[in-house]
Amino acid sequence: MKKLLSILAASTMIISTPLSVVACKKTKTDIDNEFDYQALQQELRNSVQQIFDSNLKSDFDDYFFVDKKGGDNGVDYPFGENDVEWFRSNQGEISKLNSPESKEVQESISKIINWNKVEDEINSLILTNVNYKPILVSGKSPLKDGYYIQSLEVKENFETNDIKVIISIGANFYYLNERREIESDALNNFKTSITILNELSELSADELNKIKNDYQNALNTKANANSFVYRSDKGNLQNSAQSINDKEEGKEIYNQIGSIFDTIDNNNGEIKFNNDFLINTNRENVVDGSVDCTYPEWYWQDGNFGNKDAIETLKLALRGDKQAEDKFIEECSKNGSTWLANKVERFVKNIEELSAKYKDFAEAFNSFNLNYNLEHDTTFKISLKKSNFKLELDNESDERNYIALFRADIDDIYFEYSGKKYELPAEQIVIKQLPFTNTIALYKKFIQDSFDFQKQMLGFNDDLIQENNANYFYYLNRPHSWKTIEPTTPIPASEGLEQLLEANPEATKYLVDLDLSNCVSNTGWSNNSTFKWISFNENNDLYFYKSLLDKNYSFRLRTWFFSSGPFNMYNTYKNDFSLQWRNDFPVMKVNESVSAWKLKD
Repeated sequence: MKKLLSILAASTMIISTPLSVVACKKTKTDIDNEFDYQALQQELRNSVQQIFDSNLKSDFDDYFFVDKKGGDNGVDYPFGENDVEWFRSNQGEISKLNSPESKEVQESISKIINWNKVEDEINSLILTNVNYKPILVSGKSPLKDGYYIQSLEVKENFETNDIKVIISIGANFYYLNERREIESDALNNFKTSITILNELSELSADELNKIKNDYQNALNTKANANSFVYRSDKGNLQNSAQSINDKEEGKEIYNQIGSIFDTIDNNNGEIKFNNDFLINTNRENVVDGSVDCTYPEWYWQDGNFGNKDAIETLKLALRGDKQAEDKFIEECSKNGSTWLANKVERFVKNIEELSAKYKDFAEAFNSFNLNYNLEHDTTFKISLKKSNFKLELDNESDERNYIALFRADIDDIYFEYSGKKYELPAEQIVIKQLPFTNTIALYKKFIQDSFDFQKQMLGFNDDLIQENNANYFYYLNRPHSWKTIEPTTPIPASEGLEQLLEANPEATKYLVDLDLSNCVSNTGWSNNSTFKWISFNENNDLYFYKSLLDKNYSFRLRTWFFSSGPFNMYNTYKNDFSLQWRNDFPVMKVNESVSAWKLKD
């Protein structure tokens, strides 16, 4: 539970629906907005959580199996004179954290933890990161209280007569909210265990740790660490993470892991790994291959600005001219487009040179962009400290069309020896998403599907309406639930946009193949905040707004390839498609101005 500790010093709305409607966010430099604070807080929390988890895992890894001779890599037995029988006799008391027996175990556990390593990494990776300064409390560590042992549990394995000490470790996480107040909540508890072998165990701690190490090393050979690939064209990263976990949709990865287990020394068939393990893919910390948003270079009312060929071709395409549509899609989707620009070179400096050299990837998203984002993702990079994973991009034979990186734990893994089960620690693998063709074809399909969706959603396939639509107004189907709503009634933007999409099933079908995401945002490029309300007036003009005082603004429907919005505060630097903002009909006053957006029955 969050605790408000002390006071120190235009909200946005996330839209999340089954139809992949997502919010847009502002850039990290605009830190005055509550939603930006929430996004930055989450990013900081994720990075600190990863530092916490990875260091504690490293500390406890040598103690996963112990006997009186010690554990792995020469470490001593951690519990002094307290053997299996002592733990068995004091099982109930140890779980009571204030009991003398529990405190004795806690003291032994504290000697395992090297908290200085955690603080050193926070100092070098967190406190020196200028992005985090607005939410750090006095520039100090977010884990100023250190750690605490949340719970202890002792379980006896009646098959092996061994004792398992299950340990849960927590820490308080401190940060500043948007009002410059100190808040704290708890990190997710780190959970581990120490298995204490009884003196009559068939396998020693050394032998069990060798099996554990063989398992860890097999997953982390250079070849295996870089071999996990998920084939998919879909851009919804969270849905893709769930699909990887599914034993049917992710079966290639499950089978690959099983094949790796088959290469581990099985002591002449006596050691068998289970095949009902689970893959648990992280849905929050995913790296994608997009580094910049797209910039429509046309305007509906251009004056002396904008690409006139682009807007005239777009108008013909919206009227149903197939030749014009083909030209529009081709011009918008090609590398180096001057119609729908993507300024990747601001981030990947030599992208145009690489594109000209290889001619087999889209500049909008590719392995080079993916590697750039990986290098700038603190949380993901921390998780790779002991991994042999690396995106290889130096040779002509290297794959240039990866579009996302997922990190996943292998959970519920164990091996059997002489009919007895021995659990193993969860281990992380990295999974690369690769489209079925290449990113050139994928990006073109994204532009085509987005255009088809918006053309249908905004009423340009309604011949009757288009007969008298010289101004190219957008006409959206009125949701059924809106038919009883009085004009000018404010409708929450989150549910309102969801209802508009549900009222247009012929449009949303174009989102399915690539699992695309949408939002309605303001007119800026790097400042794409969403709106709080939707309303319509008696003339069926439709408005998105934050306040009734809003004036001289416009808005646009944006279709995103990647669903990075709600989870990545830099989502303004992600590939999207829009028909551009309607500068020919700016909203001068909510509910009164003529809007380019209309409702139809």
